[in-house]
Amino acid sequence: MVSKKRNPFEIKEFHIDILILIAIFVFLLYYYKPELLLSNTTTTGGDTASDNYLAKFMAEELLPHGKIFGWSPGRWAGFPIFQFQFPLPYIFMALLSYIGIPIVIAFKLITAMPNFLIPVSAYMAMRWFGFKFPAPIFSAALSLIFLFQEKNNVFGGNIPSNLAGEFSYALSMGFMILFLGFLFKKTEEKKFSLWLPVFYFLTFFSHLVTAIIGGLSSIFFLLHKNRKEIFGNFKFLLLIFGIAFALLAFWLLPLLSNLEYTTKYGRDWGINLDAWYPKEAVIFVLLSIYALARGVVNRDRKIVFLGFCLLTTIFAFFNGELLFNVNVRFIPLTYFFILMLSAAALADIMPRLIKTFPALALSAILISAIIFYGAYKEIGYIPGWIKWNYEGSENKADWPTFQKINNLLKGTDGRGYVDLADINNRLGTPRAFESMPYWTGRNTLEGVYAQATITSPFISYTQCEISHHCAGIPTIGGKEHTTAYNFTAGLMHLKMLNVKYLVATYNQLQSDLGNSSEWENIGDFNEWKVFKLNSISGSYVSVPAFEPNFMFSKKEDRKVRSLEWWMNTSMLEFPVVMDKEISAYDKEKFVAEISDLSEIKKIPIESTCAISDEKILNEEISFTTNCAGKPHIIAVSYFPNWQSAGGEKIYYVSPSFMLIFPKTENVKIRFYPMSVNYAGFGMTLVGVLATISVWMKRKSVEKFIYGLYPS
Repeated sequence: MVSKKRNPFEIKEFHIDILILIAIFVFLLYYYKPELLLSNTTTTGGDTASDNYLAKFMAEELLPHGKIFGWSPGRWAGFPIFQFQFPLPYIFMALLSYIGIPIVIAFKLITAMPNFLIPVSAYMAMRWFGFKFPAPIFSAALSLIFLFQEKNNVFGGNIPSNLAGEFSYALSMGFMILFLGFLFKKTEEKKFSLWLPVFYFLTFFSHLVTAIIGGLSSIFFLLHKNRKEIFGNFKFLLLIFGIAFALLAFWLLPLLSNLEYTTKYGRDWGINLDAWYPKEAVIFVLLSIYALARGVVNRDRKIVFLGFCLLTTIFAFFNGELLFNVNVRFIPLTYFFILMLSAAALADIMPRLIKTFPALALSAILISAIIFYGAYKEIGYIPGWIKWNYEGSENKADWPTFQKINNLLKGTDGRGYVDLADINNRLGTPRAFESMPYWTGRNTLEGVYAQATITSPFISYTQCEISHHCAGIPTIGGKEHTTAYNFTAGLMHLKMLNVKYLVATYNQLQSDLGNSSEWENIGDFNEWKVFKLNSISGSYVSVPAFEPNFMFSKKEDRKVRSLEWWMNTSMLEFPVVMDKEISAYDKEKFVAEISDLSEIKKIPIESTCAISDEKILNEEISFTTNCAGKPHIIAVSYFPNWQSAGGEKIYYVSPSFMLIFPKTENVKIRFYPMSVNYAGFGMTLVGVLATISVWMKRKSVEKFIYGLYPS
């Protein structure tokens, strides 16, 4: 048998590709310096600092117990951690920590990794599309233009967004690019590969925005004149997405069934191209138009497919709410596909002007160098931000002060909180104190991913009442509800949220706290003062002074009614249980049934109740009471997985806490899996078995897949 000789031109092309890919990595490492990434310090900056707690929780509390998601009391008055967040990057961090890499270094490596993954993914995808040299390597080089553009500093994908905390988006984007490239290759070849559902699983498990674009882009393969081809491609895609969603079901099914316990955050934006794209984007738009024109004229499916991917991002932008996302999150992907089309255009133009391979290779190197320079000349604040984040909290000038405050709060009862202040950026990020659970083990209120809890609107509203200014406010009833500084109302809300320790920076707040008989100044640390609230015990469980009212409320209206109750401080003493219907069992528990907050009945509870032996663990709450049969409010966010060991019903009570009528003195509630969790695990098990079966019988499966298509 005569072996097939390798084409010497392909070898030379490959060498050029490797040379430029190495140059891309060197370019990135010039800014992502290894001494920063490998230093044993805690990453800070933007939202990123707050994600250290999530990585630590995954590594220490979830994976060791065979879990991907669970319950965390550390933020948002308790929230279902990773149920409404994308777990994959944190799983990677945890796994690295298990092989001896400190979790803080694992965190740095995984948050930096997407910047290296995206150029490689772009290169591989363009090869899978079938583009010839130098299109794939141009796409990798143009990824630098995408990564280093500084106008988009939060929407996702590029370096500024990653530094702001959007590294999950960028990681998912890298997997999405691989998925689309491999999907095109295998669909054109009419060959199935298990890598297709795996790539989509990795995409979806990292971020929704990119998964949406990956899914919408696959519709391209259903746009065909031949009905048999359409039917075959439909079954092909059904197998891919069927396996992927089965693998995701253990996490995705509970997520979808519990969306009512999330909060919408943000709204669709109007068009503002000057603010989103650099001026040189015009060049790439023109190149992409050229590529699309050539693709349509030549009926080049790979070009048309890239154009279709671009169209899906534009469609998604104008339908953000329909797709459960803020529309600007799709803008980075629009720019990326424009750049990929530009790479195809350059690769189409060059061979028309240059006829010999040596000249073509040198031109490819020269154009890549120009692209490198184009990325370099636009760099402004990125190097400083990379250094700021990755040198770590421990290297900030005010680290000793931050450490003293954290040491003071360790081992305290109740929750800790802070007013919103830009001065906290001296500690590494304005959101530095969101990491109280990470540094001190102390529960706090604020955190990243406000969408992941039903309680965030009430917490954000309260922070407005005690701060000089407000941050972004979660949306309820289609509106963002905010307020101005109001110490009296803020104090009432802090008590309800069981905030016993408050770190204050705003001068007016410090003055009001100092003049209050309820607060004690327990520490002055330059601009930061720490106060202790002596008028509450720090207990999470209490018997209200007044009987709870039962209000008829549809679940979609419950958030609006709860916020109305929260904003009207005259109602705070009178708890309201909300549900769409009342059972005979419920009627025995409540003294009043109302349909509007104005109808609240104010009936006092005469008993003198005492709570003792209170324990607040990650997935268990227990206490002893001398008031069995009376309503007990647990100042922890309501979620249906919380179930009483004694069988008592747990109610949603205003603002979004839990209420229980204990049958006995000793009470224990636990965060149990629900039927939807078991259904999800069952579907995932089926998905795993199906994946193994497909792998073991891949020849039969391939024969079946090939048979879907006309010969």
